[in-house]
Amino acid sequence: MLDPIDENMSVMYGKPIRAFVEQDHDSHIAVHMQFMQDPTLAGNPAAQQTMGPILLAHIAEHIALLYRIRMEESVGVQLPVLPDFRDPEFKFEDINPEMDRLISQRAAQVVQEAPQMQPIPAIQQAMQQQQGQQGNPLQYAQQLAQLETEALKARTQSQIEADQAKAQSAIQIKQAEAQQDMQIDQMKAQQDLQAKVQKLESELQLEREKNASKIQLEREKNQAEMQMEAIKNVTE
Repeated sequence: MLDPIDENMSVMYGKPIRAFVEQDHDSHIAVHMQFMQDPTLAGNPAAQQTMGPILLAHIAEHIALLYRIRMEESVGVQLPVLPDFRDPEFKFEDINPEMDRLISQRAAQVVQEAPQMQPIPAIQQAMQQQQGQQGNPLQYAQQLAQLETEALKARTQSQIEADQAKAQSAIQIKQAEAQQDMQIDQMKAQQDLQAKVQKLESELQLEREKNASKIQLEREKNQAEMQMEAIKNVTE
């Protein structure tokens, strides 16, 4: 979880960002909106095409979480626990029909009493500035819709790239494991071969020693017989 300044920096570095329920969403939105409007940062035309959709999608995450917090406070019922947004494969858990009915009824009462969500200061100010500059709220709405479409494309592309990176990482891990297994097998085969060679050398050395011992005994036996034969000849 990052502060809004580091989130903006992450976007500049091409790193993914995500909003979390524990954050101060109003403040995050305000910092992100200023970052998007500053011509020296994400507000210049070149940066708007690359960073604009990503930031807008991120701001939408903050708005979604802020909406949930406000609705939970208004309905007076604790909503189901949110999934771990740090997990790229997060999903919302189903709730039982009774809880769904209770939340739905109270939420319907809330929206009937207050049909419009309380304005978010940073977004309201940006809309007022846009209207003051162009004098055409419809044009601003069209631009916002276009940015939302681009944000969806960017998010989809980001997910594709993340899946590709994950698949590539899995392939590399498998290749590394296969290489490691091959090296282990080669080392084991080498060790087995060395053990067999050492065993053969030991057996050969033992056989040599046995043969040398036999030869020595045979030589001593022959010498003894020759000496006996010589003594016998002398006595005769």
